[in-house]
Amino acid sequence: MFFSDEILLHFEVADLIEDHGIIITELVEKGDAAHIPKEIVPERKTARDGYMNSIDIYIYIFPAQVKEVLLKLNRRRWKIKGTTTGYHKHICFWYNFV
Repeated sequence: MFFSDEILLHFEVADLIEDHGIIITELVEKGDAAHIPKEIVPERKTARDGYMNSIDIYIYIFPAQVKEVLLKLNRRRWKIKGTTTGYHKHICFWYNFV
């Protein structure tokens, strides 16, 4: 697989397909306790609250197969049970593609 360890630390591969020469990879943020936002960890009564809009990253040249690649990152949303306020964990990636 062509993902950095940093991405795989926070995301799991949910789907991998090829459509019209484009490799589409859907990654879903892990749902374990380490990925619950710090603001609501003390509450201990957390619940998954769906997903945020996906982040789409297009990579137009991939050296291994010279194909277009689309990474779809799906971020989880969390909430405290019995409330409607959503929370998410802040994740920041820095890459140098040069």
